[in-house]
Amino acid sequence: MTPSALHDLFEVPPLTILEAGAGGREAPTPWAPLVAAGHASWIAIEARSTEGASLATAAAAPDRVIDAAVGDGSTRTLHTTRRPAFSTLHEPNPAWFRTFRQAAPDFEVLDRHAVRTRRLDDFEEIPAAGCDLLYLDLMGAEADALAHASRLLSRAVIVQVGVFLLPLLSGAGTFGQVDRILRDHGFVFHTRPSGYVSALGPAPYVVPIQQEIWGDFVYVKDFSRAEHLDRDRWIRFAALAHALYGSHDLAHRGLALADTCDRGDRAQRYLAAWQASRGTIAP
Repeated sequence: MTPSALHDLFEVPPLTILEAGAGGREAPTPWAPLVAAGHASWIAIEARSTEGASLATAAAAPDRVIDAAVGDGSTRTLHTTRRPAFSTLHEPNPAWFRTFRQAAPDFEVLDRHAVRTRRLDDFEEIPAAGCDLLYLDLMGAEADALAHASRLLSRAVIVQVGVFLLPLLSGAGTFGQVDRILRDHGFVFHTRPSGYVSALGPAPYVVPIQQEIWGDFVYVKDFSRAEHLDRDRWIRFAALAHALYGSHDLAHRGLALADTCDRGDRAQRYLAAWQASRGTIAP
């Protein structure tokens, strides 16, 4: 089934994707097919103006690029690193990077300058209706961002967030903090689409390398009860679960909950299309 398969089966409300920390991406966004097909709008926030300009002129460009650093509204120091995508509001911790020599060169700080951060709920450029997918890759500032995003979290149906699992950046938010904020806003953990491992020094590199230092975590709105979302948001939930994560069982669940709102048959039609294309979903 294609990423737009749900749109081929029935009407799906327009999707809004908000990405904070958008610069330096080294692969196409997973939502590019939805944006290209006109099914989703994409808003990108990036603290480094040069990266924001590159985003705006890329072949697969966001609908809007906002030049801003996301945080708690205070003035912070932006550390520009040798690998631009790893630039961060937090000072790299030298003791830890002496341990992870493979990753250390990418985090070498080339420049420091003050930036005024903005809270996610304060962005007037973001539609009043918020976003359906909130994607955060803020190199340690994710907990600060989520702590000031109650309005957005009340409207989003899926959140994907990159989190450091070791204290490589001084004062960075922890997985525990991120997990607690999202659960407090009605999200539950769903899956891990990616992670980053690094070899420990000074021993020679050996495979497999097992030590994970950060990863992406996907949280979704609690799907245990239909009343947690309205019909249209359950449909958006299903469309994103299907298109971005290949989570066909979760998409089917979302559609089944949408159907309880209007006695629809979307889940049945989706299941039939899935079975015809690839296989079955166990009852």
